[in-house]
Amino acid sequence: MNETFTLWQQTLAQFRDGTGSTLPTPGSGSAATVAAVLGVALVLKGLKISQQRQPVTRHAELIALGERLQEALSTCADADVQAFANYLEADRQANGAASEEGERRQQALNLAAANAIQIPIATAQLCLEGLDLAVIATPLTVEPLRSDALAGGRLLHGALGAVLTTVDADRNGLKSGDAREAARQMRDKLQQQADQRLAQLRATPVPQTMG
Repeated sequence: MNETFTLWQQTLAQFRDGTGSTLPTPGSGSAATVAAVLGVALVLKGLKISQQRQPVTRHAELIALGERLQEALSTCADADVQAFANYLEADRQANGAASEEGERRQQALNLAAANAIQIPIATAQLCLEGLDLAVIATPLTVEPLRSDALAGGRLLHGALGAVLTTVDADRNGLKSGDAREAARQMRDKLQQQADQRLAQLRATPVPQTMG
């Protein structure tokens, strides 16, 4: 894959069509990460408009944090595509190789598998940070925009869960049983923490604007 490739140069229609195509990428990991980026964007929308209408000291701090998370998650989306492409290439080269060369290529495949699983774990950790941001930001968001912040948090929770499904799939490619177990424990911990944050978000009152 071209090193300069980035999903963020595509139109939304191109990304949608590529995700729904027979091509290996973009797949579930990058699609979930893009959803997480949009979740952070919704939280940021609420914060930025709130800063304009009812500025408080913490708005600027939270906006800066959200923008850093947005950038980091955007990088993860591209990294997921690249890591999977690297794994497919390593797998292709390992298949059919013989003797010493085959062993070297198998080692490269194992390394590619280990690298591939680190991306969704790192992404899920960033999603959890995004959920923390949503929990803090929602009460500081003006009421008409609070539903955007809550929706952003729900997107982040869903994205985190979707990203963790790729951990479930990718950890089977790890050769070490200890590594597989460590990945399982990490994914379970991240999901539990995300569920706790979602429960906090659900407890945030949303103003009734209809009816």
